[in-house]
Amino acid sequence: MNIYRTFIIAGAFAIAGCSSSSSSSLNTVNEINGTAIPVIHANNRAAASTEQASVTSFYQENSLQISKLSHSLKSEWLQDVKPAEVFDQSSNVSHVYAALSKLEEMSEMNEIYRKDNNIEGLKAINLALKPWKVNA
Repeated sequence: MNIYRTFIIAGAFAIAGCSSSSSSSLNTVNEINGTAIPVIHANNRAAASTEQASVTSFYQENSLQISKLSHSLKSEWLQDVKPAEVFDQSSNVSHVYAALSKLEEMSEMNEIYRKDNNIEGLKAINLALKPWKVNA
C-alpha cells in the first residue's frame, strides 16, 4: 500500500511540474505577443569606435537571445503540430506562431538598428528581451 501511495504522489508531482513549465512557457508566449516592437529613430551623427563596439555587442546579444527564444518555443510547442491548430485562434499553437512572428520582427529591427549604428534602438530591443532570458 505504501508503494502505491508513493507512486501516486510522485506522479502527481511529475504532472504538476510538467504543467507549470508549459504554463510558464505559455505566459512567455502571451507576454511576447503583448510586447511592442521598439522603434527608435537613429541619430545621424557618426558613431565613435567605442560606440561601434557597443553596437556590435548589443546586436550580437539581441540576436542570440532572439534565436534562443525562438528555438525554445519551437522545441516546446511545435512538435507534431496539425495544420488546423495553426489557424485556430483559440489554439496555443496559433499564439506561439504569433510570438515567433513578433520575435522575427524584433530580429529585423535589430538588423536595421545595427546597420544604422542606432545604439538606442539596440538597447531598447535588449531591454524588451530581458524578461525572457533563456539559458539553453
